[in-house]
Amino acid sequence: QITDITVFHFKFSRLMIRKFIFAFVLTFTGLCCHAEGYNILGVSYTNTFYHFNDDYSWDINGIALKGGGISYLHGFMPNPSIPGAFEIGLNINFGQGTSSESEETKIGSSIVNAKYKLTDINVQIPVNVAYKISFDSKTSLTPYIGVDFKLHMLSKMKSLGYLYTPDSTDSLELLPTKFEEDWSNLFDKNEMGGSQYTYNRFQLGWHIGLRLQYDMVAFGVQYGTDFIPAYNELIQGVGTPKVKTSTTNISLAFCF
Repeated sequence: QITDITVFHFKFSRLMIRKFIFAFVLTFTGLCCHAEGYNILGVSYTNTFYHFNDDYSWDINGIALKGGGISYLHGFMPNPSIPGAFEIGLNINFGQGTSSESEETKIGSSIVNAKYKLTDINVQIPVNVAYKISFDSKTSLTPYIGVDFKLHMLSKMKSLGYLYTPDSTDSLELLPTKFEEDWSNLFDKNEMGGSQYTYNRFQLGWHIGLRLQYDMVAFGVQYGTDFIPAYNELIQGVGTPKVKTSTTNISLAFCF
């Protein structure tokens, strides 16, 4: 049973975690700004999958958002004799996608067959630990692992599909009518039908990647998922609907 004390502790814990993360990023940024190092400026293709668990009311597996982004990364090496580095950056990403599966709902003698379309724009601060493996003076391979702090600037969703209604002359035949609803802001409690249905604007996640650099050009591949899901709420009588995200990123960058 969900009590007011449980909800209070849950919200208080999230607030303290966000304050700690904010202080950590400020401290780490200050250290980076006062250290010499390298810079990486790039563009990327991103594929972010929103996975809905079994408690979520929609009868679909998830939505894949395909898009792109721009990124900046600054790295510094605390000890020049060791090829290890710390990196911190800023990414701006955009993605949009439609569920590949349809949800079918029967309303009286009519049937609604709907898909869901999602658009997202977010800003991320990645913090990495990297290790550079040099093959010669121009070629290197850098594996890295890190965490990312993601802030969603815009997230909206809508449903679209077909409404099948009985033919007035033949009750056995259903006539399709195409429909498309208006966008709903995932952070607005009025548009989502209550605060318990709004998504998290902030997410914390982790990632692992590999960067191949030749001279001043780098090609990178990265995969990551979240610690704080896009949506996670205790709803009495329903369970714990949850939406987790995972992202694959392919990038091309200029190093200087």
